[in-house]
Amino acid sequence: MIALPHFDDVTSDWLVELTLEGVPCQFRVWYNDRLEAWMADLYDGDGVAIVRGSLLSPDWLLFARQKSTSAPPGAFGVLRDDDTPDVITRDNLAGSFTLVYFLESEVDAAKAADSAFDITVHVVP
Repeated sequence: MIALPHFDDVTSDWLVELTLEGVPCQFRVWYNDRLEAWMADLYDGDGVAIVRGSLLSPDWLLFARQKSTSAPPGAFGVLRDDDTPDVITRDNLAGSFTLVYFLESEVDAAKAADSAFDITVHVVP
């Protein structure tokens, strides 16, 4: 598992370029004022959208229902830090939650052990 870089002083929109398991990508986190929720987008290394508008939810996988051959092969998630609230708000994302990337081998091992990884993969051209 890899903790994704984030900013302690979270602005309402930030983008980080990553290379995960040899795959370049861009990970964007932004605050939706209308929904009062944090959202995430995943782009390939050239900035082409793979998945947009995924809600950040505690202890939940991001982008789990849609995959692309352009995306890293693992899984993105949001984990709670110790004793954190149940809801991610505009003010507590940076201090209470960690955005993570689970390596493909970790996802495969969890699926083989029949654990909580329930991932349906749909290939998006």
